[in-house]
Amino acid sequence: MRYGIRGPFATALAVPESELSAFVPKTGNLFLQINLLEDVFQHRDILDPKRVASYTVWATEVVHPWVMSDPNLQAVMRHIYRTNDLMDKDFVDWLKKLIPIT
Repeated sequence: MRYGIRGPFATALAVPESELSAFVPKTGNLFLQINLLEDVFQHRDILDPKRVASYTVWATEVVHPWVMSDPNLQAVMRHIYRTNDLMDKDFVDWLKKLIPIT
């Protein structure tokens, strides 16, 4: 993210060179959020249900509106949902409920 180089998602989504300086950090930030949610999902059986619920609310009320406010972030999520990326399919299905992309 620090260097703003064209990564796999920028390539897959054909992001113009002129947009990389904004796309790369936004996408990196999105993946930080997704990775945190994946940790919650993978450990939901040992986490306090209230903690899982708080992350669910955070994802639906904070992350989802942020994603919906930006066409590039929506495109990244569509790509993740279409390919399951490298994530567990059950997690992606759960994520689709929290961050639906229309």
